[in-house]
Order: sequence, then C-alpha cells, then structure tokens
Amino acid sequence: KAGILRPGRRAIVWAGEREAAVTVSEVARSIGADLEWVGETTPPLEEIEFGVGGQRVRLKHEGSPLELSLHLAGRHQQRNLRLALGAAAWLRDLGFDRIDRRALESGVAACRWPGRLELVERADGPPVLLDAAHNPHAVEALIDFLDEVAPQYDLLFGALADKRVERMLPALAARAGTVLLTAPQSYRAVRPERLRSLLPRSRGEVEIAPSTEAAMELA
Repeated sequence: KAGILRPGRRAIVWAGEREAAVTVSEVARSIGADLEWVGETTPPLEEIEFGVGGQRVRLKHEGSPLELSLHLAGRHQQRNLRLALGAAAWLRDLGFDRIDRRALESGVAACRWPGRLELVERADGPPVLLDAAHNPHAVEALIDFLDEVAPQYDLLFGALADKRVERMLPALAARAGTVLLTAPQSYRAVRPERLRSLLPRSRGEVEIAPSTEAAMELA
C-alpha cells in the first residue's frame, strides 16, 4: 500500500497495527509524502444503528451533527468511512465546494460493494449473505460480524489454491450448522475433498458438491 505514496502529496492513512504504521511512516519520510492519520484529523463516529443490511452513524460536521446511512455492513466499514470523509474534507479545502453536507449524505447512501457482506433477500427461502473474504484477516472480520448479527448460519465455501484456507475454513465451519464445500469455476480451485481434510472427521453435516451450480442447488 505504501507504494502509492507520492512525493509532496498528501495521503490519508489508517493503520491498525504498529508494524504497518511504522512502515508507512518510514516510506513517507523517505520520499517526502505528507501523511494525515485518520484517527487524528477526522471526527469520531457515533453508531446509531448496526445490522446485516448496513448501519447509520452520526458525526460532527462543520460544528453541527450529521447523520449518514451506510449500506455496507461490518464495523470495519466505519473506519473506511472515516477515511473517505477525510478525503472529502481535503478535496473541499482544495476548492471542490460541491462536496457539501448534501453530497456527503447522498454519496455515502449510494455506496455499494457487491460480494462483501452483501445480503440477498429471497422470497422462497432464508436470506443469503455473500462475502468474498479471501484471506485470514478478512475472514476474522466476517466472523466478528456473524457472531454479532447471525450466530446461526449454514456455510457454503470454496476457494482458490493460493489462499490460506487452513486459516480460513476451520474458523468459519466451527460456527456453522451445515457445511457445504465446493470448487469455484477455475483451474486454480481447491478441490472440495482437500477442504474436507482440513475439518475434523468428527465434524458432522459436511457435504461436498463438485461444482458451484450443484452447490447452489444443494444449498
């Protein structure tokens, strides 16, 4: 990520781990980039509503309260929202005067991220939550979200062979009811039999489907 820094240019940054913060700071210092840390310069958010369909937050904007409706689920999106608000404030200071309260409200409300904690309501069955978490860190965020809003769920899982599935699947499966394993439509897919070997034999209700179509039908 530090590779996008440019000499003499501002970068609005959040880093949750000290190692990452130190690395970004060192790169910025070496090339003369200007860092603005989101936790120091953007106002904190007050959570009003939080759920599987999104969240509402309140903050102080130019001295008065501003409520924003964000249709992205997960508390990690509040951090991303603060980054976006910091960028919007900087652009407004540069002369983009159309970035006002109304623009912030409509822009945040219009934001969508298909495949990331995306809720699909179905008329003929229970809702489906789609998430393209593809590394252990993203799976941790997914599990934190599920623990809070959907502690009971069935899991349909597939992955590519370059993913660290041994640190992803067991944690998700441990909390699930039925587990359904399949292979994405790619020559790089992990075979579902390999995925099954990552789960204890004593773990009940594990089914295997050879294709995504078969997996969706079975689910």
